Amino acid sequence: MSMCLDSYQSFLIYGGKLEDGDLFGDVWRFNLTSKKWNFIWGTKTSNRQPQLSGLNKSPGGLNFGTIVVDTPDSFVLYGGNTDDGAVDQVWKFTTSSNQWELLSGSDTFNGAQNMSTPGSRSGHVILLEEYSNSFVLFGGQGNTTNGFFNDVWRFSLDDLVWTHLVGNLSTSNNFVADYDRYPGGVGFHSAAFLNPTELITFGGEEKYNNALESSNRVWLLEFEKPVFPSTTSSEGSVSTQSSSPEDSFSDTPKDTSSDNPIESSNSIASTETTESAEDDNLIIVDDDLVLEDTDYDNITLINSTMEGNDVDLSIDSIDSFNSTIIYTGSTVNIVDDMKLSESTLTIENSNVEVNGNVHLIESIINGNGGKLLITGCLNAGEDSEIVIDASKYESGEVFMEFGCMTGNITVTYTNVPDSCTPETAQDDVSLAMIFNCDQGTTKWWIITIVALAVVLVLVSIVVLIRINMLNQEKEMENLAVSMNNA
Repeated sequence: MSMCLDSYQSFLIYGGKLEDGDLFGDVWRFNLTSKKWNFIWGTKTSNRQPQLSGLNKSPGGLNFGTIVVDTPDSFVLYGGNTDDGAVDQVWKFTTSSNQWELLSGSDTFNGAQNMSTPGSRSGHVILLEEYSNSFVLFGGQGNTTNGFFNDVWRFSLDDLVWTHLVGNLSTSNNFVADYDRYPGGVGFHSAAFLNPTELITFGGEEKYNNALESSNRVWLLEFEKPVFPSTTSSEGSVSTQSSSPEDSFSDTPKDTSSDNPIESSNSIASTETTESAEDDNLIIVDDDLVLEDTDYDNITLINSTMEGNDVDLSIDSIDSFNSTIIYTGSTVNIVDDMKLSESTLTIENSNVEVNGNVHLIESIINGNGGKLLITGCLNAGEDSEIVIDASKYESGEVFMEFGCMTGNITVTYTNVPDSCTPETAQDDVSLAMIFNCDQGTTKWWIITIVALAVVLVLVSIVVLIRINMLNQEKEMENLAVSMNNA
């Protein structure tokens, strides 16, 4: 059985084997809130074979395959065991249409590993790399009779191409670990990304001398710079920590000579900006990027800052992890998708148009004047937020338009006048702001006060004039009396 979390507070499962040995190829979702199962796709027929063509394409009955969610509406399945052996197929299942798509693989069972593909696998681990739209494979076994692999591969969901990153490519796969430098072949283990440059794995089964042994070791695979599908492969360094208290943890591997079965042809790049020789793709790690008036291909940001000030530009796509993007007084066109993970996008007096989808994971979009237009979908993951500066918009103004929206997002406001109460008018295609301000009453109070002040001033002037006239009349009377007496 394969299982993964999705974006609906639930998890998905595919296939598995019953106690009587029957293999199934169905899809189910378990809702963690309602604690109920929901049947998604499949039949009750067991032991179905893979169907690689036709209208009813599907992976068939599988066990020990692995699935990962690549979008809120789909997941990817790789490998697994059928009754005839392990398979090398990569499948994509779209939950909205209940359709399978074969991305890669053949109808060969127990296919061998080679320089261009990991071959058939079961008992392996795959992990999604959201910022590169790829998944990473580590370990597993080729079939039920041989040993386990210790290799790491990346499969690009854009190019549908496998890239070998690190590990042995020999036909003999009973690799024995060197505990100071690299792991041996392992299967049925657990793994996770700590961050874009570190993969950690624990436990599993290792095969030595035709006997299976359970592992209690923790391995950390470090990449000084993530390797993306458009660039050449980078060498990875491996450090290990045993669960035994007397063993120590090493941040860097020991010298790797020719007897080390983990091989890679390229050196690790530094943390400065890297450009692929094949195109103008930018990978920015721990650095700043100032945009100019030009066209960019794909931009990937990791722990970095990107700024565009008074520019008019086009970018093919943006993948951002733990980074900050700021557009000020600019016009920006993003040709494809924009993916923000643990990142902040600030739009300040700018117009940003995304012709693909926007994916948010624990990210913030700041609206400080301007507009964000999304032709595709806004896919809002957990803990994502829109923060709008109310002083930069008129009541009823639309800040964001989108083709569709999945998930939930929080909208908050800053710099709101005391007399106003902001509201969000959100429908299927837009997000607008409404400021319910007590402006009418305030206006009439101001007019009334001003009018009263004017009246008081006029009355005061009239009174002063009248007093002055009375004083003059009094003086004239006194003068007349004095002249008569004289």
